Amino acid sequence: MVDVKNVAAQQNPILHTNARKNVVLSGTGHRPNKLNNEYDIKGRMTKAIAQRVYEIFELIRPDEIVTGVALGFDMILAVCSIRAGIKFTAAVPFKGQELGWPEASRRLYNSILENRLCSPIIITEGPYAAWKMFKRDEWMVDRGTELIACWNGAEDGGTYKTVKYAQSKGKKIHYINPKELTW
Repeated sequence: MVDVKNVAAQQNPILHTNARKNVVLSGTGHRPNKLNNEYDIKGRMTKAIAQRVYEIFELIRPDEIVTGVALGFDMILAVCSIRAGIKFTAAVPFKGQELGWPEASRRLYNSILENRLCSPIIITEGPYAAWKMFKRDEWMVDRGTELIACWNGAEDGGTYKTVKYAQSKGKKIHYINPKELTW
């Protein structure tokens, strides 16, 4: 079984004290195929990304995180939120998003949703449809005051569309480019 407390970080949790009020940090980012195929979110790339997430947490002191809890960066962000003691909303695009995932990923997903800091919300009804992912992403951007984007700069895919949507809404964006990380 995956232990959320030991995933994705080697440092101590951030002691959460607010520098500002009402900072809601939404997140978007790549799936594991663009993050060194680290589906278990335990590898060197994951640790480098988590380190940058903690630095951003330290900088802006968010009151809340909003994550889509999909494979890859979304789950890294959720685990970092747990380790830092920051409450978060799990914006699930539709019930059953995890059903086609590897078993270990499903266990991690369920442990994230069951965490006391997590407030899950189902964004759309019914089964999978591709448009539901972007509907979830728009909801997250609209809910947040700022965005954290783990994005390699490619001008295609859901992360790119979410970044463009956040820009159109005038959101402050904190970038993590996985191509530029040392791991």
